[in-house]
Amino acid sequence: MGWQRADALCQPGGVRLALVGTDLCSVRRAGGLERALHAWAGGLASEHDVVLVDVAPPPAAPGPLPPRVAYRRVDGPETLQAELGALGVDLAVLSNRPAWRARSTKTHLVLHNYPSAWGLDGAPRAAVRRHLRHHRVSAVSAALARHTEESFGLEPGSVAVSPPPVEAVFLDQTPVGGAGILFPNRLMRKKGVELFLAVIADRRLRHVPVRVLDYTSPFLRGGDEHRAMRRLVVESRAALLPEAASRADLARRYAEADVVVSIAIEPEGLGLVPLEAQAVGVPVVTAGPGGTREATLPPNEHVEPTVDALVTAILSALGRGPAPGAASTVAERFSVAAATAALLAALA
Repeated sequence: MGWQRADALCQPGGVRLALVGTDLCSVRRAGGLERALHAWAGGLASEHDVVLVDVAPPPAAPGPLPPRVAYRRVDGPETLQAELGALGVDLAVLSNRPAWRARSTKTHLVLHNYPSAWGLDGAPRAAVRRHLRHHRVSAVSAALARHTEESFGLEPGSVAVSPPPVEAVFLDQTPVGGAGILFPNRLMRKKGVELFLAVIADRRLRHVPVRVLDYTSPFLRGGDEHRAMRRLVVESRAALLPEAASRADLARRYAEADVVVSIAIEPEGLGLVPLEAQAVGVPVVTAGPGGTREATLPPNEHVEPTVDALVTAILSALGRGPAPGAASTVAERFSVAAATAALLAALA
């Protein structure tokens, strides 16, 4: 099957696609990037031959694969080219790794995060630009796409936008409320844990219960930063709850909340947490740089990452109640079908 026919992507069985994970986390584990790959793979597999390619060692108890999606484990990025050739892949979709090459296979690079997460270890700007120019490129938000173009001297509009999918389990849930404020972000400094704890210490929120999920990236769980952030939560007035046992359990946790708070201290690619919560219909307050603003849909508010701005927005959200308009927008723009169509448009 030839890449010469770009319209083959629009035809049933048009091409054989590989969606490639990173070296940080196996595609058989439940990180945010890996969940996006699973959802895209499931959407693409209805019309295309799709294989998920794992570059990291799978866990002892690997998670399930989407229906109709094949799986291949490779021994690191240096073997990627040979493996893709052996699989007969027409197009490889890489994730967050501009430096990875597959000379015998067409590649499309999807950027999920800002450059600090690209595995380039401080490479000079000119070298990063050369890496980016080896691929067609898209990003999960317009903010990240424009930042990439401006930072590395790429032609304006050359980086497409491929928003990540929000799974149907969130769109199928409805808000219940009654459990107060929920902070479901990863327990990392860059996710604003310390700022959030200062917010809930404000006297204006003293009557509102607070819950925090004991969640972090799979490869960071139990590390120094996770333990430090966890200890701060335990010492605060918030209740620390176990990590959600499943996606349905997480949807239920969102639904029980009266407001979900999502903060970024460093630039965020987009922000699946606020999108998932808004899919349920729960009021959301966000703060921070990057694509987080794009993930915040009216009537929900994106504010400056300060205690006063966040407290004011939380009080407003508590008074406003559920936001069905935001849920409708998530379904229209970020459902698996919509996000898969956007990715296909970027690939074509």
